[in-house]
Amino acid sequence: MSQYITRKRFKGLAICGEVNLPYGTPCEGKDTYIYYNGKPLCRRTSQTAIDYFSIDDDGHGLERGKLVETIMDELRQGSNKHDEKWEAVQQDPIAETLRRQDHQDFWLWSYKFYEASMDDLNHIYDLIKGA
Repeated sequence: MSQYITRKRFKGLAICGEVNLPYGTPCEGKDTYIYYNGKPLCRRTSQTAIDYFSIDDDGHGLERGKLVETIMDELRQGSNKHDEKWEAVQQDPIAETLRRQDHQDFWLWSYKFYEASMDDLNHIYDLIKGA
């Protein structure tokens, strides 16, 4: 079983019905789902999981969530030095392991990115900050 935490409020429709989980709510990952109080919320690889939850097995779930959000903000179209940042990421072998391999014509983060180690996420952050 894995531990998850809400990295931002999840208020909306879950598999079990309407929920309102504040920032920092601990949840459990079992099989392919994330649960709260024994009720299924979403699949671990769903867009809902990507948008609201971070794995917290190492106790760094909230920090991981903030770092994922920061990396995504830094790489958004229109951000300062957008092209240079993406070039640094695209040339990096660690970042490549976190990329969806089924989309070679453009970059999409795989599910592994959202559950990456803090070392790997800090490495990517350092790449884009150095660009």
